[in-house]
Amino acid sequence: MTSETEIRATIAKSVSTKDIQRDSTLQSLSKISQLLALVNDEQVDSLVALGVGGGALTDAVGQAFEASEMHGIDTDPEALGTASKRGITVYDINLETDPLPFENDSIDLVVSFGLLEHLTWYDNVLSETERVLRDSGYSIFAMPNMAGWTNRLSLLTGHQPRNVEFSQDKPFGIMDAYDTDNTVGHVHTPTVSAFRELLEFHNFEVIDTVGLHPYQEGRLVALIDRLVDRRPSLCRRFAILSRYRSGLEQ
Repeated sequence: MTSETEIRATIAKSVSTKDIQRDSTLQSLSKISQLLALVNDEQVDSLVALGVGGGALTDAVGQAFEASEMHGIDTDPEALGTASKRGITVYDINLETDPLPFENDSIDLVVSFGLLEHLTWYDNVLSETERVLRDSGYSIFAMPNMAGWTNRLSLLTGHQPRNVEFSQDKPFGIMDAYDTDNTVGHVHTPTVSAFRELLEFHNFEVIDTVGLHPYQEGRLVALIDRLVDRRPSLCRRFAILSRYRSGLEQ
């Protein structure tokens, strides 16, 4: 298996500073590398990214595992064009409603780094991931944490959590500390325990969970992130590595 250090080095060499600035998951590279190091790279030849974006992280993960097939799903034409230039086979698909264009039991690894919070429902994504993964195939999902410390603080002070937007005009009611009128398109997001339950419902065995700490724009944020790091349930974002087990079917 490829070591965490090797994976981190491969990814860091494959992405640019601009890629890191744009991608919240890349800003927690050590944590994602920690999960990827638990994947048996000898079992990963085909990779699918749900919400591929520009494909920087997908391409880097594919290189780390020497995958021969890299596929990316998105609805943004510009992002799909950028991902395609990186050698990723792209598809314009609505993941809330449409099936994935792959045969049953045909994919080794499905990753989704920051897609689910933009969807109303997660059911189609999880059902399709379950369908296309081979038995013992891996999935990694990363997203904001509804019970993260910033959202808890928001609710405690009577403010709207940043990760639950209800208007496209502006993020009404959020804390002044965010200092922005720009929406991020986050419809809603789960707690760590709720998402683990959803994975288990779809016959995934959770292997590990890590907290993610992007956008550290001040010393206080960095300090609190460091204090809660061992408790993913309190971190602002999280990522979960799981494995599909057909024998777990109810």
